[in-house]
Amino acid sequence: MVNLSSRVLDMNPKEWAIKLDDIMSEKPGSHKSGAQVYRQSKVGLNMWSKKLASHLEGTNVLVNCLCPGFIPETSIFRHTTHSFTM
Repeated sequence: MVNLSSRVLDMNPKEWAIKLDDIMSEKPGSHKSGAQVYRQSKVGLNMWSKKLASHLEGTNVLVNCLCPGFIPETSIFRHTTHSFTM
């Protein structure tokens, strides 16, 4: 099994905390950017991948989580003012 994570996690490890009581950052005062919410989702995916791998240990099923790399041609950041140079 391959889960696609992101290298944005390398940018600011201090923001790895997942706010389970406001997972979509909808509460007043959240002030989360789309990038922060995206990062939070990838932290959750990494945690889930690690937990799933431990549950499947010994079953010949491998669980991997990786960053596929940044491909500028996708224009994925075309609507943001942030620079995500990798």
